[in-house]
Amino acid sequence: MSLDYRFIEQQLSESNATHVYLWKTDLDSEGTYACEVSTTESFTTIRVERQMKVYVLPQTNLQIDNKQFQYNVEDYVNLTCISGASSPALNLTWFVNNREAYSHELVNYPTQSFPDGLYVARLGLVFHASREYFVKGVLQLKCSAALILTYQYEASELLIAGVSSNKSNNNNVHFSSKNLFLKPERETPVIRGGQARYSVGDLLYKNCSSSSNEVLLQWYINEEQVNDTYLVRRGEKDACNCLGLRFHMQQQHFQIPELKLRCMAIYHRTIADFHHELKIETETPETLKAQSSVDKSFDNNAIRG
Repeated sequence: MSLDYRFIEQQLSESNATHVYLWKTDLDSEGTYACEVSTTESFTTIRVERQMKVYVLPQTNLQIDNKQFQYNVEDYVNLTCISGASSPALNLTWFVNNREAYSHELVNYPTQSFPDGLYVARLGLVFHASREYFVKGVLQLKCSAALILTYQYEASELLIAGVSSNKSNNNNVHFSSKNLFLKPERETPVIRGGQARYSVGDLLYKNCSSSSNEVLLQWYINEEQVNDTYLVRRGEKDACNCLGLRFHMQQQHFQIPELKLRCMAIYHRTIADFHHELKIETETPETLKAQSSVDKSFDNNAIRG
């Protein structure tokens, strides 16, 4: 996709220092919008950022391809669920008799992309139509699709190298801690704990928490995701949605000018759900009959700000 900068400039021409006015949005409008307030005396800058997501709902219903009017017992059921074009791509899920399909029953196909920025998703389902699949003579298959927006918020700390009072003793090399964010948003995770200065061998223990229970927390050190060895996870009964970072400072951590610790909070918000059901009934001892139905629903309150 190419950006129409003249169109963007035309819209921004109606904005001011406190408000951004967009009279039309498209996929190019998606991004992070930031506001900065600076003071000339102390040279302090406060920055606030908000993410704007743009989505496109599919104009066509889910389709189940390769379905037949009837099946013979022990035939292969080989179906493909196909979404309508959307942005982002729909997440597809197969259900067999109200249980999520097993991985060995699924065939994953690559998502198809188009020049207009839209995507079509496909997911296959393959199994033998044996008697054990039928409950009271009926096999219920359902393909579900969800349009999900992903938001990422982060909090970071920099450990900046200082000057040792005893340069001959590596154990006295230290880091001092500095906060990067002045104005966190409500979705931004909070980093607590630790100490102001670190030396080789010191234990670094920080805790990242979120006010939401429906968020995935991840730690990064210098842009690399931290493995489980350094993580401290809370129990399921713990009321706090927290993720700890715990490791001993080593010499390698002091061989770079700064050490960046970053906690990422990932939110998934469902905008719309789509369903296509297929019922296969035993009509005779050797023949199975297929019927289908389509359903869809939307959540107009899924987006906040």
